[in-house]
Amino acid sequence: MAKIGRELHAVDADRARATLSFPAERREELEEFVRAETGCCGFFDFELTAEGDIARLSIAAPEDAHWAVRGLVTGFVAGWGGLV
Repeated sequence: MAKIGRELHAVDADRARATLSFPAERREELEEFVRAETGCCGFFDFELTAEGDIARLSIAAPEDAHWAVRGLVTGFVAGWGGLV
């Protein structure tokens, strides 16, 4: 997550929902991430879309699992700007 996060463009998050924007070239890695997380944690709702040169990963969970969405966002943001 931190590796993909190095190329994170933007984050829009609100409690149990978040949308993260990446370069479209990261789509395959994002698809792998979604497959892995879906197999592990079925309560997440993922949507991966692409528009032009941007890939957007939307993550949602039940309200009482907002902490889990925040955890995923934190994993991506840790790589943002080469922090890790």
